[in-house]
Amino acid sequence: MVNMYEDDLNLLAHTAPKLKKLSATMSSPEDFEVEIPLFVQLEHLEVYSLLAHELQILMDSNHHLVSLKIEDTVERTLDDEPSPTPCHTIDTLTLFQTVTSHNQSVLSYLTLSSLKVIRLERSAFHEQEVPPRICQSDWRYFNQFMAFLSRSSCPLTTLSIESLALADSKLINLLTHIPTLVNLSINDSYVLQKHSPITGRFIKSLRATSQPPIVPRLHSLKLDVGGSTFKDRSVVNMVRSRWIPEKRTSEELEPQVECLREFTIKFRNRNWKEKRVVYQPLEEMERDGMRVVVLWQNEGRS
Repeated sequence: MVNMYEDDLNLLAHTAPKLKKLSATMSSPEDFEVEIPLFVQLEHLEVYSLLAHELQILMDSNHHLVSLKIEDTVERTLDDEPSPTPCHTIDTLTLFQTVTSHNQSVLSYLTLSSLKVIRLERSAFHEQEVPPRICQSDWRYFNQFMAFLSRSSCPLTTLSIESLALADSKLINLLTHIPTLVNLSINDSYVLQKHSPITGRFIKSLRATSQPPIVPRLHSLKLDVGGSTFKDRSVVNMVRSRWIPEKRTSEELEPQVECLREFTIKFRNRNWKEKRVVYQPLEEMERDGMRVVVLWQNEGRS
């Protein structure tokens, strides 16, 4: 629903008291005040154009929300200081990148201790009116994101990053703080190549031989790469280092990482004839049980 006002939401509270899922764009006055019953029932909420105090009302009045999709910024008044609101039920958070110059990260208002899944995505809602932009600088809310993770102390298992400009050093730093991560997906579409987080240094940091290894529980890794060149052998070596399918004998040292079970890499701007032979060792791993997919420009699976 687009351009919903306070009266619209209160009407829903009476006509659909068991409403479980809502997607809405807010157009509310400063005295936003919605009746509690609507938000007590909601489990899935997707909301755009929120003011800071509206977000706090949503968080304070809801006790069953399990998934939240929201823009990464909120607008606040001068006397509205960020105060994180804890929510113990949300396990999935999707943050949409905004192009507006709102002055506060939405993360400064949230503490989500049960969070398991985070998705950082482009805003399909805004792209209905404005063409997708090319990210030319680092994500401005990285520090707030790190503070949010530290404050929430959540058992995060899945992280998906789409079209987000981020220095590889920041991505590596982020991953060192998420030892519980099992699934990682990164897509650098709509990002200038020099600002892509998918670099040789990032790939090297994922090797199981790193001391100490980062994301030791990683089972699934998916990369969607726009670069025309890439350190392919480094990718193969990294995947090899994390392929530990067999059980260890008592004489052998236990591996420091769990076995990587799924690896997908897609090259949007490379032809498979250039480097396909480099990835042949991954085919052996696939025969042994790993799920491996390598995709090339205008081609199917290798």
